[in-house]
Amino acid sequence: VVVIPAVKGPRAGPAPAIEQLRQRPMGAVAFHVEPGIVRGEVASPPTYDAYREYAIGLELFGTEPLSALEHFERAAAMDTTFVAPWMLICFCYTNTGRYAAADSQVRALSGRRERLSPYEGWFLDYMDASLRGNNTEELRVLRLMREASPDDYVAAYLLGVTALGLNRPQEAAEVLWSARGENEDTALYHHSWWFGFLSRALHLLGDYENELEVLQEARERYPGLMFLRGHEARALVALGRLDDLEALIDESLSIPAESGTAAGVMSWASTALRVHVGREESIAMAERAVERRRQQLEGPTVADDWQGHHDLAFDLYGAERWREARELFLQLGAERPGDEDVQGALGVMAARLGEQEKAR
Repeated sequence: VVVIPAVKGPRAGPAPAIEQLRQRPMGAVAFHVEPGIVRGEVASPPTYDAYREYAIGLELFGTEPLSALEHFERAAAMDTTFVAPWMLICFCYTNTGRYAAADSQVRALSGRRERLSPYEGWFLDYMDASLRGNNTEELRVLRLMREASPDDYVAAYLLGVTALGLNRPQEAAEVLWSARGENEDTALYHHSWWFGFLSRALHLLGDYENELEVLQEARERYPGLMFLRGHEARALVALGRLDDLEALIDESLSIPAESGTAAGVMSWASTALRVHVGREESIAMAERAVERRRQQLEGPTVADDWQGHHDLAFDLYGAERWREARELFLQLGAERPGDEDVQGALGVMAARLGEQEKAR
């Protein structure tokens, strides 16, 4: 049952009030009947026009967060009582590193908490905990949201990701499996991320067969996303299917990459080989990754392609070429002095080279 709020308007000019009465029922029906990802209880159904802007934002969210943000902001401005777009606005901000902006939105919504539904209030609690790094509180709140609204995709997806981050792979796998459903709108929200998180949970559980099945589907959907192929390489190594690993690498070398590189697939394989097969096999694969990256980095300097050289440095580390790796990490650190990955790697390099004081 959806309660439409009372609408007031002057007798002399009732048209705006009548339009509100038309918009609210249409928006309520669309929000609850059309496929979507937010299924929690809302305090007020949206106007139909606001809902349509929100729906356009959903279509863009997984691939174009900045474009999606424009539509969510438009939806929120068209109907200030519609909280769902504010939820996605916060995610657009955090997904693009704009944490202060997300915090401002949470504070603004907190000021009207008494007008929110319990679900919407829990979302505020979740975002507040997330922005402050309180992972256990995130987990507690997301469990409440999931229990109150089992069909809500956002709550389920976030619960799975949070559980995985807290080293609860069984809970993560169960929730992520159940959250998927057959709704194509869920794919618009999670894009390729669902496959990455679920495959990681399954790998931690040692369920390599299901992990591989998930990642083979991911490759069909997103053939140009090399990080998913890297995850598939990890599963193939764990299963001992090294011939299939070579076929995957060969294919990755032959197709255009939408994100990442074939060298990244080799890097994932090198790490998996170290864990599941042996040191020599891992080093040999890392050497292949180094050779491939150096071909790609002919010309660009560290300043031109910081990320590419960052990845090369870690491949040199995997190949146990400690001094070359350290030299490159020093160049990377000079470009970005505060980068924690680089500083940590320099400490590890010093330890590998027996320089204990520098390592400390």
